[in-house]
Amino acid sequence: MLGTRNKFAQRIALACAALFAAAGQAAVSEDFAGLVDIGGGRKMYLECRGTGSPTVVLVAGLKGSAEDWNIAKGSGPTVFAEVAKFTRVCAYDRPGTPVGEKPSRSNPVPQPTTAGEAVADLHALMRAAGEARPCVLVGHSYGGLVVRLYASSYPEDVSGLVLVDALTEGLRDAETPEQWAIQRKLMEGDIRESLALYPALERNDPDRSFDQLLAAPPMRPMPLIVLSADHPWGPLVPGFIADGLLP
Repeated sequence: MLGTRNKFAQRIALACAALFAAAGQAAVSEDFAGLVDIGGGRKMYLECRGTGSPTVVLVAGLKGSAEDWNIAKGSGPTVFAEVAKFTRVCAYDRPGTPVGEKPSRSNPVPQPTTAGEAVADLHALMRAAGEARPCVLVGHSYGGLVVRLYASSYPEDVSGLVLVDALTEGLRDAETPEQWAIQRKLMEGDIRESLALYPALERNDPDRSFDQLLAAPPMRPMPLIVLSADHPWGPLVPGFIADGLLP
């Protein structure tokens, strides 16, 4: 039996396939993996494979690189490989997203960043790479916030969205200021050791990112699929308190 990660890879691939009625231009056909000059003296890592249209762009969660979409349990399928079977698929490294024990392949930027900055980078990257648009955007966790803001900012570039356990501004709205302060600690986690080893590690300012999304134009109607897994966090809280991670 496939593990949970492998089943999720297949579900994401099926969700992408379900949005193909909104296909746009023909996609670039050559496989690519390397650095793309996005201007301003910066380069970002991009990996694309397969043929077909629309192109699917995978946007990882916080501190997640393109390699996250190439991870599977055992010998099971990966999201990147599954989507590449039926259309073109691209994934990329945001600045500060480690690849295993190695630093991000994209040039570093000052941290923390915001969803707005991530949107600007992705827009510059796709245009510099010459990838066809409109695309289907797949956003996991923090990446879900990024793709929603992208769709609001560049509606002509997006033909559909897949949100995978996506972060939402509703989380802050649903909590008291005291609860939100605790939630922010949970979202970032204890990264003191990681920052000591990798000062350029990606960090996000959720309040500024949420405010950017709330100030953006309404997202135009488009195909949208939401995938969500329910894992209980409650049993972990006593351990967080004991370790001093929560008050």
